[in-house]
Amino acid sequence: MDKYKILIGGSIICLIFDNLPKILQLNTISSGLANRFTWYPLFLLFLLKVIEFYKEKTKLEIQEKNQLKFIGLLLCIFLICNIQGLLIYPYYDELLAGPLSQIEKLPHLLQFLQQHDVIVSVQNIFMSWIGVRAIKGTILNVIYTFGFSFIIYLIIKKEYPAYVKLLYKCTAVSICIISVYSCIELFYLAGNPVAKIILVNINPMLHPIAVEHGWWPKLLSEHQVRSVFSEPSRMGNYAAFALPFLWIQFLKAKKIVSLKAVLLIFYTFLIFMTKARTPVAMYWGLLGLFIVTVIGYTRKKYLRKIAGILTISALSLLLSLSFIKIFMVQQQKVSVESYLSDNVGSLTKSNARSNGARYALIRSNFKTGIEHPVFGVGNQLTSSYTVHNFNEYDLQNREVQLWVRSFKEKGVLRYGLDAMNEYVSQFAQYGIIGLLVFLFPLFFILIQLFHKLKHTDRDEQLDTLAVTLSLIGSAVAGCNGSLTLLYTYWVILAYAYANVYQDIPKIQRLEAK
Repeated sequence: MDKYKILIGGSIICLIFDNLPKILQLNTISSGLANRFTWYPLFLLFLLKVIEFYKEKTKLEIQEKNQLKFIGLLLCIFLICNIQGLLIYPYYDELLAGPLSQIEKLPHLLQFLQQHDVIVSVQNIFMSWIGVRAIKGTILNVIYTFGFSFIIYLIIKKEYPAYVKLLYKCTAVSICIISVYSCIELFYLAGNPVAKIILVNINPMLHPIAVEHGWWPKLLSEHQVRSVFSEPSRMGNYAAFALPFLWIQFLKAKKIVSLKAVLLIFYTFLIFMTKARTPVAMYWGLLGLFIVTVIGYTRKKYLRKIAGILTISALSLLLSLSFIKIFMVQQQKVSVESYLSDNVGSLTKSNARSNGARYALIRSNFKTGIEHPVFGVGNQLTSSYTVHNFNEYDLQNREVQLWVRSFKEKGVLRYGLDAMNEYVSQFAQYGIIGLLVFLFPLFFILIQLFHKLKHTDRDEQLDTLAVTLSLIGSAVAGCNGSLTLLYTYWVILAYAYANVYQDIPKIQRLEAK
């Protein structure tokens, strides 16, 4: 296996490690992404490919040049949005009145300047720092998203069938890791003290403990399965990416009863054991889309297997409810109706579970976008607008109050509010222009993929279907947070483009003609 396959395979497996402990992070040039384990093999992959370009003077094809032009255009738009955001920012007085610790190295810098008799106002230092940070952050953000995706595409399109097999294998390995670790959690949820000791000792090695607001991420996830992730909901974000490949492998399997079926049953069971709305809602939504597309493109060929997947879904749900009733004493009254109502129906209720704070943040960001519809306010100081755009009703929410208090204590440069919806956040930061440009690659390649599904058959059609559904699922997961939360979107986006624009051997081209 060559170095590129090792790095791409490693990056796929590392997707599940979403929040590394501080001691393992290298923050110098990561632009806030050092806690994603997958960032490290992807960054190394990027460096190796850039070096290869330089040494071999590689020439790009027309499609590849167009993609580079698009990335350049996106970068220019984002820079314009950030620069104008700094020019129109109305809360500089609050920023300057905030703590000096907003810039970690500021006290040392001031001391150095004083020692050398250099007189510079704190205001000028703040302004210069924000400007440099805006430009640097914008460039790195584009590189670490669309840039990484472009590099993956360049590599895998040359040997696409081999890399698709690698994607299937690495996804299966990741799910096995999730499943094994979840077994320990299941014993803990059932009251086993040994399992608790194991989790208490291992969890701090997987992610930091209680670094946000003094409680998140939790040392132990009470009443919910979260596996290696920071929180149960992120199981859903990953499931949106991984489930289509499990389902397609099940369709390809010669027998309904197989190891792939067992893995699918257990993984589906774990999704329901998260008791989190994102995984559960994502599962049923993606399953419905999967059934419709498979029947639509393959007619009646896989009806038996689809019936098998529906049976697995029902069986896994019943197994999860049985586990909760038998082993989790405090949850004995749970039923299918109450479970689905709590984990799916509650999504539409404004005050159910964490909806109050979540919807408050989305409303505030949307208001910011409406107030600055063309270019937004940039991504450096957005939190100030968010805090000021909370309405009186939102400010009564305890979690929102916690956000506002932390914002005032740490300052806008140190405390950023997480994106609860990638697309609303993009609208607030970059306006309608930035949002449309950001979404263009997604809609463009989806059109190409659906067109290809009509003109392919057998395994190639199923592989294309897996990539298509995984891309849709990963994009929808952006409604539950940032698309860099797990990096699945950027990996599968590369696979989607490679699926359409893969290099076809010369013999195959002649046969096609």
